[in-house]
Amino acid sequence: MVSLLAGMLACAGEDGAQPAVDARPARYCDALTPCTEAGFRYCDLTGQYPASEGQPNTCIPDPQLQGCSTAQPCTSEEAPYCTTSGECVACLNFSHCSTQTPVCSLSTHTCGACRSGTEGNQVCAAIDPLQPFCSELGACVECLANTDCAIISAGICDLDEGRCRGCVDSAECETGTCNTVNGVCEQA
Repeated sequence: MVSLLAGMLACAGEDGAQPAVDARPARYCDALTPCTEAGFRYCDLTGQYPASEGQPNTCIPDPQLQGCSTAQPCTSEEAPYCTTSGECVACLNFSHCSTQTPVCSLSTHTCGACRSGTEGNQVCAAIDPLQPFCSELGACVECLANTDCAIISAGICDLDEGRCRGCVDSAECETGTCNTVNGVCEQA
């Protein structure tokens, strides 16, 4: 019983008071706690910049970078979109990304690959209905198999390019015969 009471006192402090609750602000930073939130990656250790409102150890937008706003848009080709925190970034949503890197990360505001499979296909179809499939390389493509190609004159899925095209060799056709003039697999 005595050891239990001693343990309780050790946790509570010598005077029996409970330890203070961590009252650090949500965007707290120091030499061991980096700033990781997009748009707030600079640690104002002394509270000298206006964005920290005089509070030391606060994550703020990088004061060395020129902030953006509706009146002062981003001018960089690599980061043409302005966040609500005034940071120029590569993307704010999927429509800002290419079919090669179709997914916009909402935490880093960078474009990246889609995940192959149903989820990736849904993302690609939402971005561009003409390229509704996510390839194994993470890009949105027109097809993944010949069955994805609905037009007779473009019934072969070129897996290297992820697009439908006409046949160029009889070995590509299930029927074994390719009309190389029009790119159609002829019925036997």
